[in-house]
Amino acid sequence: MKKQWLVPLIVLLLIAAPVYGFIRQYLVDKIDHPVAQHGVIDLRQWDYSTNGTVSLNGEWDIYPSVFLNPQDFQNGASAKINIPAQPIQVPQSWNKVMQKNGSSAFGYATYHLRILVGDQQQAERLYGIHVKNIRTAHRIFINGQRVGSSGTPGTTAATTVPNNVPYNTWVPIDGNTVDLVVQVSNYSYSSGGIAYPINFGDMTAITKEREISIISDIAVMGGFLLPGLYVLILYQMRRKDQTLLYLGFFCIAAFLHVLTHGEKLFSMISPELSYELVLRVQLGCSVIFYYCLLFYVSKSLPNVAHVLVLRSYRIMSIVLLAMSVFTPTSFFTQIDQIWFLCNLLTIAYVIYIVVRAVIRKQPHSQSMLLSVHSLAVVAIISIISLRGIIDNTAIIPIEVLFFVITQCLMIGRQFALSFQQIENLSQQLLTLDELKNEFIANTSHALRTPLHGMINMTESLIEGAAGPLEDKQVEQLIVVSSTGHKLAALINDILDYSKLKNGDLLLDRKAVNLRTIAESVLEIVSYTAAGRQIVFIQEWPEYVPPLYTDEDRLSQILYNLLGNAVKFTEQGEIRFIVEVGAGYVTFAVVDTGIGIEADRYEDIFKSFEQGLGLSEQSYAGTGLGLSITKKLVELNDGQITVESILGQGSTFTVTLPTADVPVTKEMITTVQPMTPPPEVKQSISKSKPVLQREKEPLINKEDELSHSHHTQVILIVDDDPVNLRVLNNILSLQQYVVIEAQSGKAALDKLRYHPKIDLMITDWMMPGMSGLELCRQVRQRYSLSELPILMLTARSRPEDIQNGFAAGVNDFLGKPVHAIELRARVNTLLELKSSVQTVLRTEMAFLQAQIKPHFLYNALNTIIAMCSIDPDQASELLIELSQYLRRSFDFQNRDQLTTLNKEIELIQSYLSLEKARFDERLQIVWDVDRELGQMIPPLSIQPLVENAVRHGLMNRAVGGILTISIQEQQNNLLVRIQDDGIGMAPEKIPALLAGESTSANSGVGVINIHKRLLAMYGQGLHIESTVGKGTTISFTIPGGEVSA
Repeated sequence: MKKQWLVPLIVLLLIAAPVYGFIRQYLVDKIDHPVAQHGVIDLRQWDYSTNGTVSLNGEWDIYPSVFLNPQDFQNGASAKINIPAQPIQVPQSWNKVMQKNGSSAFGYATYHLRILVGDQQQAERLYGIHVKNIRTAHRIFINGQRVGSSGTPGTTAATTVPNNVPYNTWVPIDGNTVDLVVQVSNYSYSSGGIAYPINFGDMTAITKEREISIISDIAVMGGFLLPGLYVLILYQMRRKDQTLLYLGFFCIAAFLHVLTHGEKLFSMISPELSYELVLRVQLGCSVIFYYCLLFYVSKSLPNVAHVLVLRSYRIMSIVLLAMSVFTPTSFFTQIDQIWFLCNLLTIAYVIYIVVRAVIRKQPHSQSMLLSVHSLAVVAIISIISLRGIIDNTAIIPIEVLFFVITQCLMIGRQFALSFQQIENLSQQLLTLDELKNEFIANTSHALRTPLHGMINMTESLIEGAAGPLEDKQVEQLIVVSSTGHKLAALINDILDYSKLKNGDLLLDRKAVNLRTIAESVLEIVSYTAAGRQIVFIQEWPEYVPPLYTDEDRLSQILYNLLGNAVKFTEQGEIRFIVEVGAGYVTFAVVDTGIGIEADRYEDIFKSFEQGLGLSEQSYAGTGLGLSITKKLVELNDGQITVESILGQGSTFTVTLPTADVPVTKEMITTVQPMTPPPEVKQSISKSKPVLQREKEPLINKEDELSHSHHTQVILIVDDDPVNLRVLNNILSLQQYVVIEAQSGKAALDKLRYHPKIDLMITDWMMPGMSGLELCRQVRQRYSLSELPILMLTARSRPEDIQNGFAAGVNDFLGKPVHAIELRARVNTLLELKSSVQTVLRTEMAFLQAQIKPHFLYNALNTIIAMCSIDPDQASELLIELSQYLRRSFDFQNRDQLTTLNKEIELIQSYLSLEKARFDERLQIVWDVDRELGQMIPPLSIQPLVENAVRHGLMNRAVGGILTISIQEQQNNLLVRIQDDGIGMAPEKIPALLAGESTSANSGVGVINIHKRLLAMYGQGLHIESTVGKGTTISFTIPGGEVSA
């Protein structure tokens, strides 16, 4: 036999064995049990001490729609009753019998059974019954004595109080016959009557049976509850595994099912619960039970179940849950049989999923098949019970419990395997980590030697080893040296991290001069802060005893703390404060940077942590500096603490012990500080700034920009001064004028005050305002062709590139930057801008040429007419015309801006000629602030004035008033030309601005101005007009161009 058939065969055996054994035992017991016939059961031969209780199953008498008292069955009194007895099988629903009587499941009736007992069974014994399930209210009488009840039976729904809980009752038997009368009413459930057997026996047997039943229910409930809670707790720890959630609720639903069925132990816990509420809980937990079963298996064996089936089942379950809450119990209990069949189909589909997964050889499918056999047993027993072959379904919760236990074992096995896998992976990671540390250490050692050689050579050149250098050369070499020290510190951090992790770091502790080392580190750090508005201040006491520490490690501690302060401080102060105590020295680094949240104090001292939120992720770094600093301080028997206020700054305080040995010159180690440039030397003093200088190249370049009209100007934006210097050096060789900015805000300021910038190069990652946000801000003012933007970034993911282009970036360049590629990209973008501007200027020149003839012909005709009438006035008009033409031709095609005064003088010349022509018909009102030194596009106002005169006022016989208003408003220049002429329909305005108007009066003047304003400022003309009342044309020049 093939191995793959072994598991299915085992499953078949597991299904067949319990079913066969349960049915066989049930049928054997049933053969030996007496059965009632014609309303009488003979128990005279039954031995209760040996066989226990007996089920009063069989044919009872029932009297529909009448309540009979025990007295009605005594001494033949029943013969006098006009209602004949009808046979009914017990246990069974009374629905068929009640329907024959013209009733339904709802109604009331009386059950009657005569029990024959022997004389030997009466000897000083109490006999009783065990009632399990009589729907839905009843009273029981034995030999005329009322012995028990559940609920209050009545002849109507109003008089019936439903309840259905199991109980035991005992009564002494006098004689050989027991007369059992049961009054039953049902107005709540879809089926009524005696649904489960009533067991009869002596007190010992009845008590024993009930106790065993209760203990069995408690054991099964515990078997569901404990695994359910355990699985749900696991789900809290592992929320992404939804199978745990479904299995947990499956167990809880099974627990509630057992609690409300069988012995219905809820009645012991809370007897005041209403029967209606219990029915709703029964349906609700049944829905959840099968829903969780289906989805648990489908999630455990993914990609097997059909999505449509799962969605349909989810909808059906939601509907049933809603019914259990909002509909009457008499309604939703009518679908009992349909719901029962749905449950069988659910179990069948679950088995189908498992078998299909086994065929596909999915992981864990065979284990699932071994456990799902219990569900097959549940389905088979349920079908047999439905067919009436058996009436005992006690094995069902046992099989479901077996399924739960096997699933918990499966989960435990999966966790054990996962744990073993994690252990193996952890061991592999530890091995790889050791290899990584070894590689890092070897690589760092290999890097450190040539790096220190470069630093020493650079510093020797600064000191004049190869002859005197120019100031600019010295400045460049100082930047190289400072960058080398920064890289050396990073390499040292990596080496120290590896040593600290392995416990290999050794200290050479001796007496060390704190001041000498601190000033040396401050000089190096000061170069990295060049260009920032940061003032370094030192506060020293008169005497500082030597520290008992490792000299190199002290230097490393200071460099990390001061470098950290510089990194997170854009402007303000960085103070180095020293205090002396008894046996220790405390020094603090106080900055006015971004600060740290209080709940992040501990995190910043962890490896690879920086304590940054989402808004500060632009501050790049390894996250090792503070971690190593803390460990170095502690190795030197010191302490380090931090205090900070978010947005105001941080204070790092270090306490180190002083040297206990007598201090001599030979014992105090001194370190010669690196020679700084003159401006730095002058700043190192007690309580004086270490560095307080502006970047001279930046000022020189901006001065050069103010005197340059042909050199192309590039704005570079980066928060790292070294990167700025490198970019500046690369671009300066191409004779570009380079302006530097160290933040997005500074870049916007440069653009505001220097509008002739041709290209912007910006880094993506910057503190405060990122390069991406800077691009968005710039694009609100400048188009892609007006100011190209080149983004420098180490990001290469497609979504990052897409975000960059969406923000308005023209091109990307990966970091680190290569000089040849940078120059090529810059050249391309500048040539592209130049080409676009040439096309725009050619178009503007063509449009300007079209504007001038509008007025020229009319002016000449007016002067010719005036020559014969008033030669003097004609002479004045010729002078005005010549001034007008001269001012018009003064505008060169390359001039995008002219002064406001020139435009006003042109308007005055034009209006003088038009005033001579139209005389009193043309009234002019001026509202102009001539003090404004505004730069505006040429011929941007005069054509609008001409349009108002020609097409607005002079088409009226009486003329009109022309108002010219030019005022500063909210730091913007507002130009408004208003007339009270003929006006036009508002719907014609969009066509006019789009150049689509077919009117003869719609020349190119308005369209030209509108296009130029849109190209330069992003907003064109605004026109308001009403037919017969006049027209107002206005436009706004943004505030960056206004200067009074």
